[in-house]
Amino acid sequence: MKQRFRVGGMSCAACSAHVEKSVAEVSGVREVQVNLLAGSMVVEYDETACSDTQIIRAVEEGGYTAAVDSGTRAGAPAKAAAPEDDLREMKTRILVSAVFLVILMYFSMGPMVGLPLPGFVSGEAHAFALALVQLLLTLPILFINRKYFINGGRTLWHRAPTMDALIAVGSGASVVYGVYALFQIGYAGAAGDMARVHAFAHDLYFESAGMILTLVTLGKFFEARAKRKTGEAI
Repeated sequence: MKQRFRVGGMSCAACSAHVEKSVAEVSGVREVQVNLLAGSMVVEYDETACSDTQIIRAVEEGGYTAAVDSGTRAGAPAKAAAPEDDLREMKTRILVSAVFLVILMYFSMGPMVGLPLPGFVSGEAHAFALALVQLLLTLPILFINRKYFINGGRTLWHRAPTMDALIAVGSGASVVYGVYALFQIGYAGAAGDMARVHAFAHDLYFESAGMILTLVTLGKFFEARAKRKTGEAI
């Protein structure tokens, strides 16, 4: 039996290769063909040995989404890779991320271009408060873009890292080091070591994590929209 599936969450060739490998390991599957551009997958399998549910579960365990494309035959053209719902969800993520990123950049980079900061975060005496504000502004960006960490973590767990894993590691490292610097600022401030406070106050990289996630999401939005238009044209 041949069946077409819609697959979501694929962003690069490594993603499609990982989906193919995951499905091919399902007992009863004879052949798997994944179309990254169309966001589709055609599977030939023995329906007495496995089912659609098992195939979908194999895709989901790899960190992606899948559903039977009941509206098309296995040999028919695939549907668009990025439905309107996905594009709207991406727009929301971009908007929320951009709002918090602009504020975050003001607090992290504003003084470098002469912009004044509120008194409660101005000066080395309030370095801990400034670092804490930056962390709090970064958290909403991390939360709304959490899919990178979920999908990236899953692909790392299955030893098949994709672009999401790279994004998760890069932005996650910035946040982890920023939290470390935050604690160092608090400890040094309590000990009266202002030189150490000054050093770690300039080692905060929360804005880097926010910038990575926001720009990558923006790029993925343009990519998804272009793929949808290309799919419709084909």
